[in-house]
Amino acid sequence: MSTTILEALVISAAYSVACLSAGALLVRLLLPDWWRTDPPIWAALGTAFLVGEAVLSQVWLLIALAGQYFTKPVVIGVLAVCVLGGFRFVGPLIGRSARAGAAAIQNLDDEALIWKTMVALLVVIVILTGIQGLVQYVHYDAVAHYMALPKLIAASHEFVLPPATTAGTEGLNQVGVHGEMHFAVLHLFGLETKSKIFGWYMGLGIAVMVVGLGQRLGVRRKGLWLALFMTFTSTALLHGMTEGKVDIFAAGMSLGAFYWALDAQNCRARCLMGLFAGLAVVAKASYLAVLAPALLIIVFWQHAIAYQKQVFRRHALRELVTGLLWIGVWAGVAFIPHFIKNAIWFDNPLLPFVGDNGLRDSEWVHPDVTRYARLVYLFAQTYGSYPMQTGNISALILACLPLVLLIPRQHRSLRSPALYVAISALVGMLVGVVIYPEVFTQRVRYQVGLWLALIPAVAGAAAYILESDRCAFRRIGQSLLLAAALMLIFTVSYQSGILEPFGKTLECEQTGCVYMLEAEYGTGYRALTQLNEQADRGDRIFLTMRDKYWLRSDLMACLSDLDELTTVEALPTSEERWTYLHDQGFRYVLLHWMYTDTPMEFLNPDAAPDWLTVTVINRDDHIYRLEAAGPDQRLPSRHCVQVDPPRWDVVANTP
Repeated sequence: MSTTILEALVISAAYSVACLSAGALLVRLLLPDWWRTDPPIWAALGTAFLVGEAVLSQVWLLIALAGQYFTKPVVIGVLAVCVLGGFRFVGPLIGRSARAGAAAIQNLDDEALIWKTMVALLVVIVILTGIQGLVQYVHYDAVAHYMALPKLIAASHEFVLPPATTAGTEGLNQVGVHGEMHFAVLHLFGLETKSKIFGWYMGLGIAVMVVGLGQRLGVRRKGLWLALFMTFTSTALLHGMTEGKVDIFAAGMSLGAFYWALDAQNCRARCLMGLFAGLAVVAKASYLAVLAPALLIIVFWQHAIAYQKQVFRRHALRELVTGLLWIGVWAGVAFIPHFIKNAIWFDNPLLPFVGDNGLRDSEWVHPDVTRYARLVYLFAQTYGSYPMQTGNISALILACLPLVLLIPRQHRSLRSPALYVAISALVGMLVGVVIYPEVFTQRVRYQVGLWLALIPAVAGAAAYILESDRCAFRRIGQSLLLAAALMLIFTVSYQSGILEPFGKTLECEQTGCVYMLEAEYGTGYRALTQLNEQADRGDRIFLTMRDKYWLRSDLMACLSDLDELTTVEALPTSEERWTYLHDQGFRYVLLHWMYTDTPMEFLNPDAAPDWLTVTVINRDDHIYRLEAAGPDQRLPSRHCVQVDPPRWDVVANTP
């Protein structure tokens, strides 16, 4: 039974506190000296939350892989241990952060109207994004995989992969499942589509870490407010907070890696840096190309600062190599659950990095468009609207980036962490553009973590210029900033949909968003819900669309797979195809998207064999039911049953 909005808020908030408790305990054990010295509050809070949710996601994966132990009692038990073990550290942490936040708001009384306006707009964006995350329907890739997988895991009480029903989606089963495991936990507690609200909490954790990184780089109060505004006006982040996609989890891990890379000379800090970096790559494989070179630059830069003229001496090089190996070991630790999962399910633990990963990235735009996007990369990331782009970075980042050059030379020292963090992030993006321009020039979400790491340095530079002693320049700059902020709000509200009328939002909550879903998916959503009403438990459905979240969990587990689709496509006649479908135990067929233009040529109901009755359930949506009858009927060779309840699986029929 689905929860109400209030129940979803309470459950998700309690779960987030448990993640925070787990992280506080782990950070306290890993960095006891740092924790005892009252560390910077926002860095401590952000690190604790990111570590906690990351480690818990891997714990859930191992529990689910072990068998049918992914149940409410087991999950509650683990969370109780986390809360009991870490709450004595979390209590003071929450208290300190509440006081720091209250003080920051109080200090706004002395600020100009522009800063008060921007903070007010910032609060509105955060609140509306949370509302959107609760009530917005699931769509895009979340319907195909990122929310479908958690639904199936929660229903089966163990790790079960949904069948890949179309070509190009099988690789989604081979990638990391960082965010999906959190969604699966919340599915267990009845949040269903509202489980994606955890992405909103993840976004808040990222914002806290942006502030922590900014403080570490020496950014002052106004610069931190500006950094937050840049963060929450980046629609690439807002989409991740509301849609049920998991790119946001990789972004959070990469941001944590950037922060702890600044202390790479500290042995224990290297552990966190390596862990965060490994988890980022597991969550989104694209970060291997962009995050690794960025972090290496920071490590080498700090090494050069520490050893200066002795940087190439034997003892210095030995220290550098030892540090890199230690970082690599902890990055490898982050890969262990992922390797176990792929070894069990695909007999290749190194997927999707080594071997046939099944990830087919189609040429969505003409090569000339890619070449042009590479030339205007910053503008493409800010204003581009390419297929599958899913959001942009804040226009304020691009607008304020040139201000870095106006900072006095003494503040642009080669020893400045802000300088080498900014350079490392930009170089990482450049590497991605060079090696894979088709992806990195047009999809911000594949590298949004690097943009987030760049924000504090850019915001700090802008705030420094806006606080210049030259009053005329300051007033002009502040006026332009306010105008840009207001224009940006309208752009963000349009691109992310966070300012939808409340009446429509409430209606969506009351009606289950049926009208919105049909408008978005047309016949697809209507057809899947109709199959839920028609099909019996365990009926097999031959599906030619990738979206499957709206199906019942038993029907999802029994779907056709890519091998069966390939076999059907290879058969020359409709009669042979109908015969094969019956032999594989399919009770229903839904032809959608792939064969909508020529369904009758692909599967003509009138061309079925005499012993097989094909009933048209919905002619517009191309839904058919198969029933064998007559003296020549044959039993299917396969059927779907609960071999290990509540798990469903397709097995061979026994004579």
